[in-house]
Amino acid sequence: MKNVELAVGAGLIVLGLICCGTCLFRAGRGAELEGMQYVAVSNFFMGLFLITFALDRSGGVTGTVMLVSMVLGLGAGVLVLTNTIGRARKDPFD
Repeated sequence: MKNVELAVGAGLIVLGLICCGTCLFRAGRGAELEGMQYVAVSNFFMGLFLITFALDRSGGVTGTVMLVSMVLGLGAGVLVLTNTIGRARKDPFD
């Protein structure tokens, strides 16, 4: 299970970096981000949480990194959901 958590965590970090690159590319073109910045933050920090969880280290720094990454990752995930729901409620013909 430890290897699966490490692989998923690394995959989420890579996906977060890809989303970050997409955000920078879209911002450079002047296009709207449509909440992709929240997806990038959520993926990166949840991947960091999974990696620190899988390493089984104990200590103040590791606990702090786990807690902060979990809070930031889940908080950004909530922003993704609220942004998606807000866009779904908006009339596309306005």
